[in-house]
Amino acid sequence: THQLPFESIDNGAVINTESYKPKHTRPTCACAFIKPPYEGIRDSLLDEKVPVVVYDGTGLTVRRADSEAPYVAISHVWADGLGSVSEDGLPMCQVKRLARLATQVGVEDGAFWQDGLCIPGDKLVRKRAIAQMNKVYAGADKTIVLDESIRSTCRLSTPKEEVLLRIATSGWMRRIWTLQEGMLGRE
Repeated sequence: THQLPFESIDNGAVINTESYKPKHTRPTCACAFIKPPYEGIRDSLLDEKVPVVVYDGTGLTVRRADSEAPYVAISHVWADGLGSVSEDGLPMCQVKRLARLATQVGVEDGAFWQDGLCIPGDKLVRKRAIAQMNKVYAGADKTIVLDESIRSTCRLSTPKEEVLLRIATSGWMRRIWTLQEGMLGRE
């Protein structure tokens, strides 16, 4: 495994990245993990380009973000189960879910950037990836925020005031990166 050998704080929770495991979309799921081709991620980052992934129904391909091809940036809370590094990937069920969400918000090919797939554990390349986080969110056509506490407590029928309160007090709002992701995201 390529998980980072230290503890990190996310959503106020201390996460031991040596024992942390990404979650499947359902507790009964045991699908295989899928990862993007590492060379595509690494080469994009070394060329100071944002890598995005596309799920084609069987695997992931990597392309470089540019103004001609839209993509979605996925912002999430590691403690909710989507944390990983490029070299380890995510459960197939999660990748399918992320690609489906990207398609649903209007990105035809379902291209998306998500840190667990697009930021490697390798120290040198990881440093480059983190240095260009502003480019990730500023260049994305849309940003999707995934927060389990909001998803599990809010419905279309939930009063607007309650939804706003739940967002303001969510795990996502307590993250360090939230301001940058929220301010730079176009939509």
